[in-house]
Amino acid sequence: MAGLSPGSLAGLRVLITRPGEQGEQAAVQVQQAGGEPILCPCLELRPAPQAGALAEALAEAPEIVVVTSVHAVDGLTAVRPDLGAALAGAFVAAVGDKTAAALRGAGVRVDLVATQPGAEGLFAALRQVWPNLAGRRVLFPRADQGREELVERLRAAGAVLRLVTAYAMVPRPVEQLAVALSALRTQAVDLVPLTSPRTAQVLLDALGPEGPGLLAHCAVGAIGQTTAAALRTAGVRVDVVAPDASFPQLLTELARHRRQSSLPAGT
Repeated sequence: MAGLSPGSLAGLRVLITRPGEQGEQAAVQVQQAGGEPILCPCLELRPAPQAGALAEALAEAPEIVVVTSVHAVDGLTAVRPDLGAALAGAFVAAVGDKTAAALRGAGVRVDLVATQPGAEGLFAALRQVWPNLAGRRVLFPRADQGREELVERLRAAGAVLRLVTAYAMVPRPVEQLAVALSALRTQAVDLVPLTSPRTAQVLLDALGPEGPGLLAHCAVGAIGQTTAAALRTAGVRVDVVAPDASFPQLLTELARHRRQSSLPAGT
């Protein structure tokens, strides 16, 4: 796994809150690096509630398509298995290597891969290729409650933006988060990597007022400044912000911080 080496997480207990296959893959990768995964997804992935709207948006032949997650790729291919043909005339921009790989696996030509995390990274990379977005028809397939930063930036640049739901992320009930809550309350977690403001909010809502205090016993990390800002607003100390949109890199930095801090692993 790029960014993690064998033994780099030895003795460290890692809370994995990512949904579905992402969480399962992360758990395996933590084990391979010598760590102990505590798998407890905070969100459940569900299909787009209105697949017809997604198919219609693809049929409108957008000039630019921005794709920010593997989940969005899955949602697109669910309504258009021939996604490569559907997007053949569009300029396709992806966030991160995994999203780009998923698009290529679906037969899509990827024109731009933004390696910097979040809306700012994608927007900056897009503007290097398209200095003037005014009047450009941009399709943005996203989660049902997606973040607004990229939307605001594209609209401010004058893009004719079509937002469409490609998938839904639904919070899991509190009773299904018992594994995470118990581990945090007994101080049986060393690393807490968080990859979205919504995931962080679901976890904090489940923990209640004691959340920031419980997380203070762990090394807490965020992918991107948006997630970090959400955590800080909730009163959570953020120890590491991933320098790129890489979960392995976040784990590597968190492990380094934990070992250098006054809190030994396994306490």
